Amino acid sequence: MPKKYLHIFSVVLILLTAFPNCNHLTAQNDEIKSDAKREEIQRYVGYETLLYRYLSLPYDVTMNNNERGTGFLDIGFLLLMFLPILVMIRFRHRWSILIIVSALMLIMFIVSTSNSFLFNQSVRGGMETNTNGIRQPVANEAPGLKFVIDNNTSLSDRVIRTFFNVNNTLYKPFKALGDSISGQKDSITYPIVLLLFAGIFCFWMFIGNYSSKIPSIVLVSIFLLFTFYWFILSPGIVWYGFLGLLLGFVTLVLLLPKKQDNQQLPDVAGQYAFYGMAGLWLLIGLGSRISNVQPGYPAEALGKTTMNPVAMRYIAGEFDEETVINMYYVNTSKVFDMINNDERALVYRIGTSFSYFIDNNHNRVIMDNQLQLFNNLTKVYTDKREIANALKASNIKYFMIDLHTPTLDNTPEQSLTKKYNKAINFLFNNPNVQLLATDRVINKEGEGEQRYNGMFGAKVVESGSFAIYKIR
Repeated sequence: MPKKYLHIFSVVLILLTAFPNCNHLTAQNDEIKSDAKREEIQRYVGYETLLYRYLSLPYDVTMNNNERGTGFLDIGFLLLMFLPILVMIRFRHRWSILIIVSALMLIMFIVSTSNSFLFNQSVRGGMETNTNGIRQPVANEAPGLKFVIDNNTSLSDRVIRTFFNVNNTLYKPFKALGDSISGQKDSITYPIVLLLFAGIFCFWMFIGNYSSKIPSIVLVSIFLLFTFYWFILSPGIVWYGFLGLLLGFVTLVLLLPKKQDNQQLPDVAGQYAFYGMAGLWLLIGLGSRISNVQPGYPAEALGKTTMNPVAMRYIAGEFDEETVINMYYVNTSKVFDMINNDERALVYRIGTSFSYFIDNNHNRVIMDNQLQLFNNLTKVYTDKREIANALKASNIKYFMIDLHTPTLDNTPEQSLTKKYNKAINFLFNNPNVQLLATDRVINKEGEGEQRYNGMFGAKVVESGSFAIYKIR
């Protein structure tokens, strides 16, 4: 009897806690009109059709499909890989469960990979810089299209492109269905997600009938409830779901086949596969963190930055603070001293981590990482000198910009990149601003191969990562 009442209470709890939030979820999706929220928050969950945005979320988070980051975004493959496998091993004698779980995983895989991209030098996310220092996206390969295979295609690309072509063919009926019932907002996605989780929860209650361990039922129920809330409220941001990740790994352990004298081959294979892959993941993760291997590093530098030589020499007393700051950020130490001496001046900051070097930064630094404030300024003032005068009249005397800002723009309309280009155009040939420091390297027009730290020139040699200006 206690277990029966526990089941009833759990079902009622998940329904009561879920339904009151449906209106909030719909309202949240209506915020798409706000560019800053769409650019900063939605990039973690993706910009595809709303229905498939959620159905592909487990795959996207596992594979870092929408946002990539070493360490803080990589949750590993164990949850997505072994949750369905261990469920099918545990209930392999029930064909209905095997078919349902396999079908759901196949649908998620087709939808997820068809809304992914092939990454190479000419694919989504690639950026190039023109001679004015304006960042713009290079040619994209959109999902759902047929990828061309010719005689110049390498074997690895040939295999990948063939796979994507087959997968995109299978995706066509799903795309037609999604286009007919969903879009950037709809009234069908959240009911489907709610019913899906309610079905999974009821399935877990059904599994619980075969176990006398009440704590296990409660623990996994909390995991499912927390995952449901993370799924619909977090927009795919990993660090909001750390508790769910921990409970998920506990659930994997609970689902592992228990050692018995008459263990069958699937049970033994499931155990050894899980422990083997978990051990491999830990070794790879440990090696990656110790060696500090980062995406985009040149091959000759891989594994050679375990300890930063600049930081080590600072600790040893060989470098002073000014030298270290200049080695990390070229020619900035005196600029930061200037800003700190000008105690009442405000600082306008687009990206970068330079607030750390500014005294009283919580009062002086105006952050506009998605350039929403700057975009509003350009609607009021059409002349770049008027914009500078408006900023100076507001006591904003310093202008900092992260030159990597467009790389955060995953929106189909590239709205953040367009606003960034407006900011760069504001700085270009503007007599009311003065460049104080940048790590961008250029060749000036008419001066051959001589290189300078500057923003605009005949050729951008190194795109750099920051620029600091004074408004005068």
